[in-house]
Amino acid sequence: MVKNRYSDTWFELFLASPEERQTRIEVDFLTRQLPRERFTTILDVCCGYGRHAAPLGEHGYEVMAIDRDPNVIDAARRGHGPKGVDFQVWDMSRIRDLNRRFDAVICMWQSFGYLDAAANRDILDQIATILNPGGRFIIDIYNASFFESRQGVRSSRRQGIDIVTTQDLHADRLTVNLEYGDGRGNDTFEWQVFTRDSFRVEALSHGLQPLVGCTDFEESQSPGPAKPRMQFVLEKRQVHEPAAHSSGLSCFASSK
Repeated sequence: MVKNRYSDTWFELFLASPEERQTRIEVDFLTRQLPRERFTTILDVCCGYGRHAAPLGEHGYEVMAIDRDPNVIDAARRGHGPKGVDFQVWDMSRIRDLNRRFDAVICMWQSFGYLDAAANRDILDQIATILNPGGRFIIDIYNASFFESRQGVRSSRRQGIDIVTTQDLHADRLTVNLEYGDGRGNDTFEWQVFTRDSFRVEALSHGLQPLVGCTDFEESQSPGPAKPRMQFVLEKRQVHEPAAHSSGLSCFASSK
């Protein structure tokens, strides 16, 4: 069972200083899809430094934010303080052991899929279990269709550091190796990735009904091969509520 480990260099280059404008776009999407009069309690899975959890806490939500890295959680606590967020060191593979339910769960910035297929399915089962009936799960993941035509090696530069990226897609497993300049070593990551349609089928098998499938955190933009990430808003079906079986995934705002 694969577990990606993120180096200090990765956190420094990719997560420590996200663009504030992008964070606002993402949080606005979350608040549109999780109106506070219906969705009061939120679990932020793989929360990182809390860039989503903290603004949601400031909006009046009751947020528990979990990450398996104690250093990251310590930094989140120092950086955000008491803002209605309970930061906890916790592994997403043990979500059920939290022994509580939530109105919503969020998992942002491609933080899902790094285990094998069976373990990933179990995580989705656990998320469905801890959601209240009618609760929502919002997930931000890679689109396999984007990477099908973008395999191989490319070079880039970020915050003054040269990076050589190698991407390989085999079936539904994406492997990415990042080789950093200045003797900083490398990171290698692997995920199970989905197309829009394959994730819709997977979600339905866990009793999670797709309400929105989009890209760029814009409900009107359908996922496609031109964009690397896609977002889904999934709702836990009420008991005895039948699944929808349309052939495609509608992309529409559902905020009521």
